[in-house]
Amino acid sequence: DSKIHSRFVTMNISSINADFRKFKAEIDADINGLALKGNIDLGNDSELTSINRADMTLGTGKITAVGGLFNDNIFDIHATAEDLNLKELISMFPDVLISGDFDGGLNFNLDVTGTKESPRVFGSIDYKGTKIYALPVERMSANYNYSVSDNMLMMNNIQASVISIPVQGEISAMNLFSDDA
Repeated sequence: DSKIHSRFVTMNISSINADFRKFKAEIDADINGLALKGNIDLGNDSELTSINRADMTLGTGKITAVGGLFNDNIFDIHATAEDLNLKELISMFPDVLISGDFDGGLNFNLDVTGTKESPRVFGSIDYKGTKIYALPVERMSANYNYSVSDNMLMMNNIQASVISIPVQGEISAMNLFSDDA
């Protein structure tokens, strides 16, 4: 058993069985008490770096990913998460967030395309539960698109129920990840 500790996270590693010739690993660990288990199969040659397949469980949820950074620095990555429990996820960061302020399940799809210099991240998110940041949010779904080169997040087709009031629309935000924000 091994332990990795930082200001926010303690990761206990029960086992990592790896074949570095084939870049495959089987992981059994926990992050601040939340179980992380599964298999990762990576590829790497002179032409590409890829996730041949990643199948992981995080708490009661499941995460899968395929794709990579291919010839000419082109991204093509697809990931999905199913049944992620917000209370479990937030409990991984007890010094930052209060897990009691969150309750519900989260599903999402994430795609990364574009070039290494100008990637584009987009997908969809679907939440059902009782609260987010202690606000009574029963459900929320949306499509999102983040442009790294423009440093702009756009969310559209927002459908939500907050305090049992239906909410619809779209939102955008710029300079989320810059010193100017």
